[in-house]
Amino acid sequence: MFSKMKQKLQRWKTGAKFANNYSNTLNTKNKHWNSRELRKFIRKAKHATSVVIDTETIGTDDSLEIIEFGAILRKNHETIYEYDQLIQPHMAVPNAITLLTGIEPLDLLYMPQAHQVIPQIIKAIEPLTIIGHNIAYDLNALRIVGRRLNIEPNFEHRDDTLTISRSLFPDSPSHTLQTVMQLLGIERSQQHRAIDDARDTLECYELMANEGANVSISQETIQEIEKQRDITRARKTQIFFKGAYLDQSDTTPKNQAPDGQQIITVECGLDINGEEHFQPLLSSYGYDAWLYVWVEEGIIDTGKNAGYPTYWVSLDGNRIGHITKYQMERHYGQIPSTGAVMLAHIRNHVKDKEKGIYQIRVQFPYPDEPVELIRDETYVKKVQDTVSPRFQTAAAAVPVKVTTVPVQDRVEQRVFANTKPHKKVLSTRGEVIEVTVNSHELGAYENNTWLWMIARPTDKGFTLRLSGALIAEIAHAPIQSIDPSGCVVAVHLSKEEDVYALQVCV
Repeated sequence: MFSKMKQKLQRWKTGAKFANNYSNTLNTKNKHWNSRELRKFIRKAKHATSVVIDTETIGTDDSLEIIEFGAILRKNHETIYEYDQLIQPHMAVPNAITLLTGIEPLDLLYMPQAHQVIPQIIKAIEPLTIIGHNIAYDLNALRIVGRRLNIEPNFEHRDDTLTISRSLFPDSPSHTLQTVMQLLGIERSQQHRAIDDARDTLECYELMANEGANVSISQETIQEIEKQRDITRARKTQIFFKGAYLDQSDTTPKNQAPDGQQIITVECGLDINGEEHFQPLLSSYGYDAWLYVWVEEGIIDTGKNAGYPTYWVSLDGNRIGHITKYQMERHYGQIPSTGAVMLAHIRNHVKDKEKGIYQIRVQFPYPDEPVELIRDETYVKKVQDTVSPRFQTAAAAVPVKVTTVPVQDRVEQRVFANTKPHKKVLSTRGEVIEVTVNSHELGAYENNTWLWMIARPTDKGFTLRLSGALIAEIAHAPIQSIDPSGCVVAVHLSKEEDVYALQVCV
């Protein structure tokens, strides 16, 4: 588990609008261009027989610019040199490109412009067999930039792994580089960086050279490819929508950054538990505010997941909440053990404004495959021994009667005594489940009161919780619309002495 942490700590990225605010994220190794690598590439190319290339670009059609060129020189079947060059464009780097590739404006600030490198690159690779995945795109990019510099490239010899894949795997529904890697058993994610993609292309090229013609693939593999294709498309769509938003927004954080290592990314916004107790602090910054927060590993201290690791979030020295166990399983190891400064954003949703609530989302890297978290059982026992009774399992909350009756439109006319939790509201079926409980947690509420509660499914029905306290365990046929992480339900409370009758709208 901890070995994964080391692999993930290098994935720190930022959007283009953030660039001027985070100068310490600049890779100083690439701060100034060293032309010696280009000269060495040109010398080595004279002895090569082929080259595997990939480009990263911005813009479209005649406005296209190359921002990274990666190449692997080959002599017969041996690699003799690798070359990777960032290139400073004339236009701004869109946030979507930064989110996709990790290339930041600061990375390009001291890099050469196209006229300083592209003519030499074209001249060096023209005599070689040029290999790539969808190589026509990369060669067209070089032609567009070359013509802008009064150069007409002549690329006579090429080999395309896309064409080879279509011939080799005719039944595959997709032939992207990531899919070809999957078909060939390469268990690695595409990085969307020029030299990394060139390496992946070369590995695919060599493996496919050893395969026969018309390789059959199973229906199960086809379904998995289709699933991954849809996931990739959805992710790219999300990236470009988020990039468009960031391009039009003021993303300058409104508070001072804490001291410490920064992990700046806007890839995946995560909600936190606990922010409802810090509404005055969040409201002081307002909606749509970007903020610095401090994130460090800790332990969930209450509830059924007490004892599991989590990431705690602090704003201006106030510990305002933590991510859920479900989120931690997918983001474990992304933050160093010493903690890190990260970005957070206060949502700017109409519904939040109508309710007068402020919800903050911490910006993490993309989720990984879930890992199994280790629970601190010693901590769990400590919590059970010391925690307030409202967080313990409510042995007194025993249902004595469960029936269903029509609900009609009663819920629509309600006024609630508590704030609605930040979860999805259960879509009601027009029914009420009646249950009688004995819970001291309900003593603070008047008779004939409406309350918001959280319903979570169990093997035998579902549980009801109010502000974290277990109110009732209800035996009932499964309600499919209840999300495993819980849904908000409307509950009507009536009471007589210490007996509380609940009508749960489902």
